[in-house]
Amino acid sequence: MEDEGYNRLDANYLMTFLKRIAETMIQRNVILNDGRMGRVVMINKYKLSCPLVQVGDTFVDLAKQSRYYIQEILEE
Repeated sequence: MEDEGYNRLDANYLMTFLKRIAETMIQRNVILNDGRMGRVVMINKYKLSCPLVQVGDTFVDLAKQSRYYIQEILEE
């Protein structure tokens, strides 16, 4: 029964849902795996889990710099 549910999900609805979830990350403070703290400033629509993060005056594009990732999402 569970497998049937996965097959019945409409890809368009699923992608819309995932994009909306990712958009909630904009302006959230995060800690990267190298210990730097930054703020999510933009979501990459092609790689939702790899946003653009501002760290001080620089930007870290997690889609292009795969050695970095979000280790922790900080509370507001």
